[in-house]
Amino acid sequence: MFASFQRRWKELARGKPGQRFQRRFENQSRSGSNTGWRRVMNLVLALACFAVGVVLVFIPGPAVLFFFIGGGLLATESRVVAALLDAAELRIRKFASWVHRQWVNLSAVGKAAVGSLFGGAAFGCAYLSYRVFVAE
Repeated sequence: MFASFQRRWKELARGKPGQRFQRRFENQSRSGSNTGWRRVMNLVLALACFAVGVVLVFIPGPAVLFFFIGGGLLATESRVVAALLDAAELRIRKFASWVHRQWVNLSAVGKAAVGSLFGGAAFGCAYLSYRVFVAE
């Protein structure tokens, strides 16, 4: 089972950005490997990942990772979701490239200011979580 997951993950990673999820959907559809029980399991796992992601949005944790996994599972079952994920991937890559260019062009003082801003925001979120969930 782990070897099968690893093989599918490598196929997805080798795919061309903006087309990988749609190709995965088409390959699944053509091969007919998604039987009834497998489709149900994909949908149940996707919903479980989304539920975990929603919980982790409100407490510290990797919520985005669970949303991504849930979306990937849904993309194997729906052409619309696959197309949405491909479009989102292109936009995210474009935004990440822009952020990287801004960071590279930033001075040392600017990088320290941005780091301090994000560090302060992280501290504030941690303190707020502590006050809400631990302290009465």
